Amino acid sequence: STIGSLRSLVLNNVALQPNITKQLCEELSGTDIAALFLRNTYLKLEANTFSGFAKTKLGFLDLSNNRLTRLPGKAFQWLPHLEYLNLEDNAVGRIANETFTGSD
Repeated sequence: STIGSLRSLVLNNVALQPNITKQLCEELSGTDIAALFLRNTYLKLEANTFSGFAKTKLGFLDLSNNRLTRLPGKAFQWLPHLEYLNLEDNAVGRIANETFTGSD
């Protein structure tokens, strides 16, 4: 498929509903996606939001300026190749136990 060779996707300033974000991640499963920019997308993180990325080599994730107030447990377990995570300009007041479990 043509999207299989996609390496970078920028969706900054696009209002994404939670179900759309999860569906997007599932659609990118098995692709060559390496960088995803979701700055200012009104993102709501759930533990399985990024589950579709388990079969990718996503290494760069920009979640800045999303008004995030919490990071749920195991939210990043699906990103074993993650090297860069930008959480700048959020209001994270709670980081659940095991938030970064599995993302070593």
